[in-house]
Amino acid sequence: MKRFGLAMPVLVVVSFLFPVLCLAQDEGTFSGAVSITGRIVDGERESAKFQEYREIPEGVSGSIELKHQRKDGYYLDLKASDIAEDDQYTNLRIGKYGKYRIEIVYDQIPHRFAFDALTLYGGIGSGNLTLSPRLQSDLQGSTSANDLAARTKSALTGAPQVDLELMRKIGKVNIDVMAFDPLNLRIELSREERRGARPFFGSFGFGNAIEIAEPIDYDTTEVKLIAEYSQRPLLLNATYTLSIFKNNIDTVTWANPFRAVDSTNATAYTATFAAGPSRGLIDLYPDNISNNLSLTGSWSDLPFRTRISATASWAWQRQDDDLVPYTTNTAIKVGAESGVAGVPVPINAFDPSALPASHVDAKNNVSLYNLGLTSRPLDFMNVKARYRYYESDKKTDIVEFPGHVRFDAVWEPEHEANVPNSYKKHTAGVDVGLDVARVTNLGVGYTFEKIKRTNREVEDQEDNTVKVSVDNRSLAWLDLKASYERSTRRGKYDFETPFLATHLGEEGEGPVPQLPSLRKYDQANRDRDRIRLLATVYPLDPLSVTGSVVFGKDKFDSSDFGLLDDKHQIYSLDVDYAVSQWLNLFAFYSFEKYTNTQKARQWTPDAIGDPFTRETGVESNSNWTAENEDKLNTFGAGVDFAIIPKKLGLKLTYSYSKTDGKIKLASPLGTSANDNNAFTPLDFTEVDDVTLHRLDARLKYQINKNLAVAVGYMWEKFDIRDFNLEGFTNVPTTTTGAYNGALLMGTLPKDYDANVVYTKLVYTF
Repeated sequence: MKRFGLAMPVLVVVSFLFPVLCLAQDEGTFSGAVSITGRIVDGERESAKFQEYREIPEGVSGSIELKHQRKDGYYLDLKASDIAEDDQYTNLRIGKYGKYRIEIVYDQIPHRFAFDALTLYGGIGSGNLTLSPRLQSDLQGSTSANDLAARTKSALTGAPQVDLELMRKIGKVNIDVMAFDPLNLRIELSREERRGARPFFGSFGFGNAIEIAEPIDYDTTEVKLIAEYSQRPLLLNATYTLSIFKNNIDTVTWANPFRAVDSTNATAYTATFAAGPSRGLIDLYPDNISNNLSLTGSWSDLPFRTRISATASWAWQRQDDDLVPYTTNTAIKVGAESGVAGVPVPINAFDPSALPASHVDAKNNVSLYNLGLTSRPLDFMNVKARYRYYESDKKTDIVEFPGHVRFDAVWEPEHEANVPNSYKKHTAGVDVGLDVARVTNLGVGYTFEKIKRTNREVEDQEDNTVKVSVDNRSLAWLDLKASYERSTRRGKYDFETPFLATHLGEEGEGPVPQLPSLRKYDQANRDRDRIRLLATVYPLDPLSVTGSVVFGKDKFDSSDFGLLDDKHQIYSLDVDYAVSQWLNLFAFYSFEKYTNTQKARQWTPDAIGDPFTRETGVESNSNWTAENEDKLNTFGAGVDFAIIPKKLGLKLTYSYSKTDGKIKLASPLGTSANDNNAFTPLDFTEVDDVTLHRLDARLKYQINKNLAVAVGYMWEKFDIRDFNLEGFTNVPTTTTGAYNGALLMGTLPKDYDANVVYTKLVYTF
């Protein structure tokens, strides 16, 4: 009944407006539709996945469409769908043809992450997540890892459950002025608000991972001014955009369940509850502002049927958020023990005044220039040429830090600095299409891309791409398209560059904490191949069959570690059969397969696996390889059948999809003396294995010219199998019952089996 109470006032207002608007029919036309939907829903709370970005509520909701057009050119269009639902949408347009238009939009989009998440924290949705000091003291007093697990599980008994979700509310006003044709003006005003909470991760070390709720409370305001002149052959456009982002919660702090008193730890890597801070702190997204100006122009009707277009755009992005202190841990203070023996902590790391700067003063200037040309110099030839320049120029000042706090538990006296990563990208290309025969088109293209970076591993990088395509229609019942693309990316890789930049070139700071042969995939040398085939067959006049095949492969032959290869293959088949104007059948099937191989090494500085001192070659018992595979099968079919033409109709659709993921792990087997992984790793055979069924059946009866009723049934079944879910518990333990380094809320996707029965009444006029 709650939904009924929210939806009915809107429908009542429309009922009162209806006779008033009807009086205007003498000056124009008035039409529209009003619908009311009532539902019975079962299973909607089994998993947040069912209504992740939507709402299918039990009860009553409605939709409205109104159109009014007067003879003097004035008009009004109103659409309001899913009234009183969390995903409701309203669009109102009023104006006069050829003169002006005003559009008002309101849109809500939910995002649900988890229902009934289990948490010890209070203050969910705020920037301060609290725990009872008594609870912290009790858990800190645990005598062993087994005792800690038992006490934590006991504390969760009867703990509050919360829904983690956020709501996006978007309001827009668009104003168009066409009265000065060929000059058109447009103003766009928008504001988006996001409120709620979502799963987040807080950590005090590898052995102390806490799942928390990130508070979401921020607004984005945007103003766009557009002026466009369009009088063939000339088109000019000038656009200015102002975007302002405001985060109403600047930071999030959360109590450490296992520490009531701040303390330090010499390693701060694997300690669980023996030492550390009593609370954690994370800086959330900073307030920022962006100004953008773009100019676009084009000139057509040039010789050889040529058109030239150009765009220039500049953006100025700024944020000046306050820096948070190194840590909240008050035990890391002047004179305390640091992570290096004999080197005491030089500052009170918890004091914001100890920072070398109070705020970030971040700046980024972006420039974009585009130039394009299309031409048809000969009847059998068309040419497209393009050039693009893009630059991201970071102007943020470099700030030197005398050290950092590792996992909020120990001071590390390593000099560091922020590293602005700027880059410039040039892209040029040309495509030529040739009608080599009356029904065949051959296309060839070439694209060259050059990137120059600062403070990244590859300073200068080039990418060359060649593409060939064929489009053939030699048979009346067959359309065939095929293309092949080959690209090569090359650049000189220096793995030390970011580290030396971060440490201001001080090579004496210690070994680079990275494998020398590791290549990051976005900069690594790469060979890429792409093949696409598309065929559409018309064996009968009302029957069409479309099939496609896609192959892709990326090879990183210069990479000993990192991503080594990435492949995909996609097959699809669609059938559409219009048996008659009263009966239409369709079906589709697709198969997708994605595989990649990654390689890395677990190593300890100056110990097993160290690539600088112990095992400088590529081979090591501490290496490991992961072969990832994802398969997706999707099938669907449907029928649209007019049982009684123009009176009674049936629509029935069904779809089925199944994903199958696997991770195959391999590592040479050594001993504890020469292998950090002195065991045979087990494969993960269930990785996001999801089965989803969807059935929607609707029977519609046209009672009379204006009134129709529909009854329907919708069924969805979601089943997931994943190694993270197997034997899941909020407090993971080892085989001996010891605390295993994590306190979780239970936010992973869950199965659901949802049924919806609905009836819908539609009145049109």
